[in-house]
Amino acid sequence: MSGGHFDYQDMRIQDIIDQLERDEKKYPTKDLQILTRSVMNILHAYDWFMSGDTSQDEFEAIYDENIRELMKELKE
Repeated sequence: MSGGHFDYQDMRIQDIIDQLERDEKKYPTKDLQILTRSVMNILHAYDWFMSGDTSQDEFEAIYDENIRELMKELKE
């Protein structure tokens, strides 16, 4: 099994999100968490698309959904 287009490096973004959650006690990081999670979801979908695991339409649907959700959450 391959590591995908990014050789699993896109999964390290979860480590960043986890650190942002821990940092919340020192500095408000909620918006950074939301933004980073959206980027992670989009990059993961792109990885699957570029690796041939999903179609371009599936990637674009995930991209659009994450951008819509991101805009909605950041407005709250």
